Amino acid sequence: MRGAFALAAIALASILVFAQTESIFDDYVGTTHWSVQLTEEDTCGGGSYTTQQYVTIAHNGNYAEVSSWGHGPMQGTWGGNLLAFPRRTISDPPGTSTLSAFDLVFSPDCDSFAGSYDWVYSGPDGGCTGTTSLSGTRTDGSGCPSPSPSPTPEITPEPTPEPTPEETPTPEITPSPSPSCAPVPPPCPTLSGTQPRDPGIASGSLCRGACGSDCPGTCTQQPEQTMCVSDGQGCFYECTYSILQCGTNAGCRTHDNCYDTCSEHGESSMCPFGFCHCQCDIGCFTGNGLSGLFCPLWMFGYGPYDSYITYSTATSESGPMQTCP
Repeated sequence: MRGAFALAAIALASILVFAQTESIFDDYVGTTHWSVQLTEEDTCGGGSYTTQQYVTIAHNGNYAEVSSWGHGPMQGTWGGNLLAFPRRTISDPPGTSTLSAFDLVFSPDCDSFAGSYDWVYSGPDGGCTGTTSLSGTRTDGSGCPSPSPSPTPEITPEPTPEPTPEETPTPEITPSPSPSCAPVPPPCPTLSGTQPRDPGIASGSLCRGACGSDCPGTCTQQPEQTMCVSDGQGCFYECTYSILQCGTNAGCRTHDNCYDTCSEHGESSMCPFGFCHCQCDIGCFTGNGLSGLFCPLWMFGYGPYDSYITYSTATSESGPMQTCP
């Protein structure tokens, strides 16, 4: 919980410092790219963990659309240096999650932002709550972009006398302009309702929270899914995702979080050479209740499970296209 309080304090400080500044993002039309650090605090059995995501913000005057960092794409409204998002409910298999309204607070130089929101999950096996804290850093440049120019008013030409029949010229056909796409295609965001198969953490581990090592053989392959992504300049791309569903349990999630913390502190050796990793293993076998009996099963990806986690990874990106398929 201390990590969440620290990030909340940072976000509050950002609001106090930046509240009186004016951002020119609300006059900008285009796309910006960001690296976002997310910290999740929940009562669902996952505890506290931090991941890194890469997202795009498609700016369109007073409005902006942010690609998904785990809870699906979102549309917000600019007000000064605040990007405000309304309360919404999303699909979160096997149930739904309701996200609170919140603001992203952008720095005066347009190079960073911070914010947080609460969420409530409800499913067939019950519910739980959590908080997602965000800290974003610009990756495609620095400084606030120049406002997009206003269109030049059209000047109505003076009427010209109609030529005589023998002087009527052949009209010229002007080709339609091709759509202007962003110079770099937008990255494929994390598919809504899934977690990234590779979260890009220090240990290099995959399918975090699943029972078993990385993405074990007990996981099941699901049908491919696609998502249409805008580059913010009128062009669209189709991202194709490979989907994997794996069984999870609170004991598996706690063990993965323990391993990841060891790696974040610089330990790369497994037990018996890595003391921190050994402590994680011992904690599983000496856990409360019957968890110690199930630990050997969880090591190889078997149950008992308390739920399932769906993971996705982008396998291809096609485009550009003038409309979504």
